[in-house]
Amino acid sequence: MCNVLSDVWVNRWVLKLLISSAVEVYPRETMGLLWGVKEYKKLSRKRKRVLSVKAVYPIQTARRTLTSVDWGNKSAKIRLLNTLRSIRVGIIGEFHSHTKVGAVAQPSSEDLRYYLRESLAGREIIGKDWIEMVIRISEYKVDPSQKESVYGNYRYRKAERFHVRLSDKAYDITLSAWFIKPKNDRFIARQGTVWIEWPIA
Repeated sequence: MCNVLSDVWVNRWVLKLLISSAVEVYPRETMGLLWGVKEYKKLSRKRKRVLSVKAVYPIQTARRTLTSVDWGNKSAKIRLLNTLRSIRVGIIGEFHSHTKVGAVAQPSSEDLRYYLRESLAGREIIGKDWIEMVIRISEYKVDPSQKESVYGNYRYRKAERFHVRLSDKAYDITLSAWFIKPKNDRFIARQGTVWIEWPIA
């Protein structure tokens, strides 16, 4: 069990892109791919091996609704995946958002069925340490005279929760990470601990 990863590191640049991707299409859902490596980080005064997310790529042709998101354009999906293979970009996972009122920052049963359908369709999405990052996001109004900022981050169980203020609106965001593994004829999700590089300004 000592080789099982349980921590996911998100640097400030990746966090900015995740926030931007989720806010841009809100209240519809967003999705994209994650690149990263395994490396050591000092977390809570301990040196730990983590899965470090180095870059993200929002899917430009995704089909988005208020309650779901998928690849949409199949031809574009094939072109993108073939391109990533040819230039040898290692994908470590995906991300998507949940925008529905009452939604939580964890893969839904439909999300897990999606992974199964993609695997059965011949796309090898589930590697040894495949992760799904889930962004739960909701909007609320604020005083427009207040300064725009990112603030109020705190740990919510194993996830990170914070607020992004933009003019007269703000967004309550929770970012979680889940290790996706095959088990018999289905996939299961094990929650990892998200660590964010603060401050992001």
